[in-house]
Amino acid sequence: VVFPEPVGPVYQTFVNAEKAVIKGAELQTTWQPNDRSNIVLSYTYLDPTFASFCPNVPNSNPPVCGAVDITAPDAEQVPQDLSGNQIPRTPQHKASIYGYYGIALGNGGYLYPGGSIAYQGDYSASPFQQDRFHIPGRTIAGVTLTYRSPDDRLDITGSVSNLFEEIYSDNVNVAVIGGSAARTLSYGADRFYSVVLRYRLRDPRVGGGVSIGVSCGVDMPPPTWS
Repeated sequence: VVFPEPVGPVYQTFVNAEKAVIKGAELQTTWQPNDRSNIVLSYTYLDPTFASFCPNVPNSNPPVCGAVDITAPDAEQVPQDLSGNQIPRTPQHKASIYGYYGIALGNGGYLYPGGSIAYQGDYSASPFQQDRFHIPGRTIAGVTLTYRSPDDRLDITGSVSNLFEEIYSDNVNVAVIGGSAARTLSYGADRFYSVVLRYRLRDPRVGGGVSIGVSCGVDMPPPTWS
C-alpha cells in the first residue's frame, strides 16, 4: 500500500486489511463407466472481497485513510478506500474435467486414454483493480495415454500438457520507470511432453508393495511474444 500526503513524500509499506470476507461453493461429481475408469467434473465459485480496507495514513491530522496507486497518472493519484474490492489473485470461477477410460486388450493388458480440461476465470493482481492489473481467464487442456501390463505391475504413460499451446499470464507487475508505467506479464508454462515408466515390485492386487519409476520430458521452445 502506498500512502499519500499530507505526511510528506509518498512511500510504500505493508499493511493488513482490517477485514476480508470470502464466500463460495464447490461442486464435484464422479462417474465410473467401468471398474477401470474414472471421470471427475468439478466447479468452484468464490466471492472474495475486502470488507474493510482503508489503512490509516500515519501522523495525519486530521486522521486520513486511503491508499494511492502510484502507477496511475498524476491526476488520478488520490487516496482510495479499497473496501469492497476483490482480493487479488483470486478468480471467482474455476471448472475442470479430468479422468481416464480403461480399455481391456484381452491377454495384452489395458489401455487408458485420458486427459483434462481446466478453466480459470479472470482476476486482478492488485487491490486497486485497474485494467493494467487485469489477468485474463484461460482454458488449458492436456492428454495422457497409459499402457498397463496384464499383471498390473508395469505402467508406461505418455502425456502432453498445454496441448493447444495456450498463451496465458499468471501475474503482472506494474512499475513506474522514468515517469511512465511499465507493465510486465509473467507467462505460464508452454506445451510439455513427458513419458513415465513405472514398475511395481509387488503385485498391487494383494495390497502394499514398492514401485520404481523413470521419467523424461521434452519442453517446447518458448513462443515469441509480440
